[in-house]
Amino acid sequence: MFDPDRVTIQWIQAGIAPFSAALIGFVEASREDDADKNRLCTPRGFSRRADVVNYAAGWLNTQRGFLAWMGEPDLADWLSTCRLSAFGNAGPYLGDPTTNAAFGRMVGAQGPAVENLQRLLAELDSIKTN
Repeated sequence: MFDPDRVTIQWIQAGIAPFSAALIGFVEASREDDADKNRLCTPRGFSRRADVVNYAAGWLNTQRGFLAWMGEPDLADWLSTCRLSAFGNAGPYLGDPTTNAAFGRMVGAQGPAVENLQRLLAELDSIKTN
């Protein structure tokens, strides 16, 4: 997505093109290294297939991205206030113990969810090739 003299705008979160463009802009403005930018903005890609496999692959990429984004303090902060993000404007409510606990459960479930999606997609790939 990021080359020395070019940025190729692509989806990095399933189904939310404006958010993808905003995040790409934030990463472009806040990072110097193209490799780091590409690590944080892995393209989701497009497919003409409108099926469960395509959806699962897109969601897997979204979840992997979210895990990487939350590992960057400035990106995590930006995500909590970006109105285009599903977590936008969450920042002021994270002090609430109930909200914070729910958010913690969601983030805690992401690693296992990513592993499960990878396993399911690998099983589907092996069925297609046999």
